Amino acid sequence: MKRFLLILMIFSLALASISFALIRDNNVEWRSGRIFISAPEFAGYVAQNGVDDGAPVLAEIGSLGIVGLTMAATGDSVSTYFPVPRDIDIEERIYFRIHYTLSTNEATTGTEEATWIVTYDITAENAQFAAASTVLSTAIAADVYTATTWEAWTKTPWGYIDGLTITEAQFLAVNVEFGDAQYGLYGTFDTDFAGSLYLLGLELEYTPRRCAVLPHGFEANRE
Repeated sequence: MKRFLLILMIFSLALASISFALIRDNNVEWRSGRIFISAPEFAGYVAQNGVDDGAPVLAEIGSLGIVGLTMAATGDSVSTYFPVPRDIDIEERIYFRIHYTLSTNEATTGTEEATWIVTYDITAENAQFAAASTVLSTAIAADVYTATTWEAWTKTPWGYIDGLTITEAQFLAVNVEFGDAQYGLYGTFDTDFAGSLYLLGLELEYTPRRCAVLPHGFEANRE
């Protein structure tokens, strides 16, 4: 009996050791992590007025009780900043997309296109801040506003920064700029559509790194 218990103990310890060794990021198919920064959470405005180009205004969307940043013309932009999240696997891509909508009573055909430009920059501790001017590795493609009603929630395609571009010890500044608006059918600039856009927020998606050693080596499940 004692021999059996000793064998059982050794087996249990060995199994526990194997299980512990298997709990590593590269052995787990994590779902991707996501961060959403809403328009009111952006850091680049004072007293509801943006300090970047065009000075977008934080305003209520219709009478919904929610607010967005008005993008009145091409080149209007707003910035924000935050430390690089500690649980981002910096060896993998970091994705960005824009959430936006149209204001009340804006006619739409479902063929209009809106182009959004996201740029970024990184700053090390004790270094001078840098304005967000570096383009994404792959830019966000023009988005077709397929909704046929105003005040509809819509999202752009994803753009991304390649892996091994930033580090955990850096500060990340991000700028969101309204590029232009066109009727998708004719490719002409739509002034009314441009003046009616509200930026709802910026979304980031990334591969998480939960363990101290052995990063993924592959991208997280983005479904």
